[in-house]
Amino acid sequence: MAQRDKSVPKPEIVRKLTPDEPEKERQRRLRVAEDTRARMEAQSVRVHELILAQPPVELLGYLWAQLHMSVLTELRQRNEDEYRPNKDLIQKFELALEYVHAVWSASTSLLVDQI
Repeated sequence: MAQRDKSVPKPEIVRKLTPDEPEKERQRRLRVAEDTRARMEAQSVRVHELILAQPPVELLGYLWAQLHMSVLTELRQRNEDEYRPNKDLIQKFELALEYVHAVWSASTSLLVDQI
């Protein structure tokens, strides 16, 4: 491992802040965090509405079909006869199922006769 020349000053990665800059930076970060939180909440409300708008059996069938189509696409691209599980794809599928389950579990508007 090469040693650093001690005669060369160490580069400053973070410049020193003036006394009023930490508060400005804190306020900027709070604004960014608040904006991000608001966008995430709006997205989650939209996804929640989309999930509840679909008949449960059809939505599960759609998710299942998407998983199978992705697996088949991967098989064709690899030209392999034996499928090796794509952990990333499986995790995405599981996340979708968990989210759908959470929405259905928390919903009082889901009627038993829809299932």
